[in-house]
Amino acid sequence: MSVPATAAATDRHDRDRPPAPGALGRLGSAMVTRRRWVFGIWLITLIALGSAAPTVFSSLAGAGWQANGSESVQVRELAQQHFGGNSSAAVQVVVHSDTASIDDPAMQQTLTDVAAVFDSDTRFGEIVAPQPGMTISPDRHTGILIAGADASTDDMVKAVDEVKGELTALSGDGIEVYPTGSSALWSDFNKANHDAMIQAELFSWPVTLAIMVLAFGSLVAAGLPLLLTVAGLVASAGGLVLLNGVTPISV
Repeated sequence: MSVPATAAATDRHDRDRPPAPGALGRLGSAMVTRRRWVFGIWLITLIALGSAAPTVFSSLAGAGWQANGSESVQVRELAQQHFGGNSSAAVQVVVHSDTASIDDPAMQQTLTDVAAVFDSDTRFGEIVAPQPGMTISPDRHTGILIAGADASTDDMVKAVDEVKGELTALSGDGIEVYPTGSSALWSDFNKANHDAMIQAELFSWPVTLAIMVLAFGSLVAAGLPLLLTVAGLVASAGGLVLLNGVTPISV
């Protein structure tokens, strides 16, 4: 009778024994036993990625999406090569006055000043003054000056970022100056997107912290998840900068 009793005891012992940990369990155990090494490696990684994070908005592609090698891109490149850059990435500057016509000296001087802004930047190609029947309105109160694109779509958006303030500053004495076109629209979109994101974060973080303090009952306990979130955002931004060097990523 002793043999069956021993076997039964062994079976009960085997049933009561906790199951062997899986891959994640073994990984967690290894990280706990080597927590100083794990913490040090993550800290070094975070610092390395964090150093690249501040350039994420300037590094990522800001001109939208395109299929490299497609016919539309090839046509745009041909237009830039053979038509002074008058492609979809060109910049159109609208000069308008309710009282003055396009032939008035003040309007002509404004158009000259607009052209001078583009002349000093090699990213812009041929400058086409307003043309009758094409880029001059029938009442001759509005003219459109075209500055060709002599750079990539991303560089054109950055170029507009740098000159649009100077262009709009030429408005005055009843004359309005404002840039438009694909590059200018992407520039405005990126700025609005960036400003909206910053504003959303400024509003959401205090609210999130307050809710977590109520949930956890401690500022320290509530701050830990937020600290991990900040670390994750910084690491993700730095990772995007590095990945953008391999393949273009839209902002």
